[in-house]
Amino acid sequence: MKFRKLVTICLTLFFISTPAVFSMMVGNTGELFFFTEDGPNAIGHNKLHNESIQSLIIKSAAYFLKGKAHVDWLASELEISELEGLSFYNYYITSDTAKRNMEKSRDYYQQLTNRMETAPYTHYVERLKDFDYNSFARENGLNGTVFDFLKDFLSRGDVRGAFFQLQNYTDNIITMLDLIQNSIIYLQLPELSDIWRLNQECCKMHLFGQYMAQVFY
Repeated sequence: MKFRKLVTICLTLFFISTPAVFSMMVGNTGELFFFTEDGPNAIGHNKLHNESIQSLIIKSAAYFLKGKAHVDWLASELEISELEGLSFYNYYITSDTAKRNMEKSRDYYQQLTNRMETAPYTHYVERLKDFDYNSFARENGLNGTVFDFLKDFLSRGDVRGAFFQLQNYTDNIITMLDLIQNSIIYLQLPELSDIWRLNQECCKMHLFGQYMAQVFY
């Protein structure tokens, strides 16, 4: 009985904490970069801004990761199709699920970047500008091309621009999924090059968001 209670408690804590883990994979859950004006009501006002922005970051990251999981399934099914054949119906349903998750992610990123237009985050901009990005990349073995792209935003203190780039990634992924669905509708296998481009865009977005989380963390 005690063991069952312990398992229940552990599972409850796991599911409560899971969204924060997602946002630490693609973005940032902390309150570091979002500040409002000084004054007697600043702390309470900050809390409202932080909670709202934090929620948008968590949701956009979570839906991206859900969509990416379905994109990975598309690649695996195409890989094995020469041996086992391909269910066009299942392939279309999964691609549509991936697309709907990416659309939700894109919509939350859009809300996030809109909110950040009016939510000052200047307090730590100088720290971002002074951060030793090159040493950080070497110490953590980061992909130079992706990290340099992120560095261009953060070294200028353009946090909103970095999140806007994540929104752009989701737009690109949705367009690529549309192309794949068009093939499936006509009972044709998607072009292998289209699957490669889709996987590459998902990987770039994942690394871009993860590296941003690592810098903020």
